[in-house]
Formats: sequence, structure tokens, C-alpha cells
Amino acid sequence: MKAAVIVRTGPADELTYADVELPQTGPHDIRVKTAFAAVNPVDIWTRRGIPGLDLTFPAVLGWDVAGTVDAVGSEVSRFRVGDRVMGVVKQMTRLHGTYAEFVSAPQELFAPVPAGLSLETAAAAPLTVLTSAKLLSNLHLPERAKVLVTGAAGAVGRVTVQWLVQAGHEVSGLARATDKDDLTSLG
Repeated sequence: MKAAVIVRTGPADELTYADVELPQTGPHDIRVKTAFAAVNPVDIWTRRGIPGLDLTFPAVLGWDVAGTVDAVGSEVSRFRVGDRVMGVVKQMTRLHGTYAEFVSAPQELFAPVPAGLSLETAAAAPLTVLTSAKLLSNLHLPERAKVLVTGAAGAVGRVTVQWLVQAGHEVSGLARATDKDDLTSLG
């Protein structure tokens, strides 16, 4: 199968297109035919080289993916071949990431793509949404709290602002002045 790989860390031109082995499915894994994979800051940092990170080269980067289930392991109960899914696969703890035609990982790392949501949009959601959810789960806010979200126009900030507003909090967002109308539309 084809994948975008790096054979060493460095600038963006280290990313090349290559043939790699098709990932197999373990008993609890699903294999997904990739429709879209998102590029996150962690992918850029990994490509540039994170001190102490031991990559096996060639390394396939990528964490977020959306696509269609292509194969299921013998113990998989949540998904069937043909299901539309989205997920976040920790590239650094897997054999390879999501910049590939196929991704195989435990079923727990995936969720069904909601009806009406495009696979393109679904691919951009997992790491962003999970990061915001983790951040908010660490807060213990009283009802109707006043909350300042820094980086409110960024991906994680936008999700966080919307969840806080939906929960009834008074939210102020810190971002560039050019983002004012966009942030105001979030509430």
C-alpha cells in the first residue's frame, strides 16, 4: 500500500510517498481504508524530531483518520466491514500512523461517523475534540462560571468555547482581533 513516510526527521521535504506493508488486524483491531487523515501540530513536531522519541524508520506519521472499515478482527463487536468511522491513532505507540491508504488499530480508538457528517470533517475532529474533552474534564467549574479561553480561534479553543457556552458558562475568548466576528458567532 502507499503511505507518506519519513526516513529521518527534518523539514517538510523529508515526507515522501512510498510503498509500505499493509497493516494486519489483531483480534480486537479494525482496519480502515483511509478517506482522509488530518495534519496536527504533533505530526509536524514528530517529523521535525522530538527529543527522546524513538521512531522506527520509515515512519508513517498521522494521528487522526476517517474512512470505511475494510477488515475486522475476530473479537471485534462494535464495527462491521463497510461502517464509516473516525478515530485517533497514537502514531508513536503504533507501527504506523494515518498518512496511509489503510490504518489498523484497536476498535476502542474509533467511533462511528455521525450521519450527515462528511468523512473529511470527521477526520479533523478526533484529536481536537479529545484534547478539549480532557482539558474540560480536569476543570471543576461551578454553574455559570466566567471562563477565559486563550487561543479561542484555534481548533481546540473553538471546541472548548462551544462546549462551555452550551453548558451555560459565560465565556470570553482570547484571539486575534480579526477573529472577533467568528468567535462572536460561537456565542
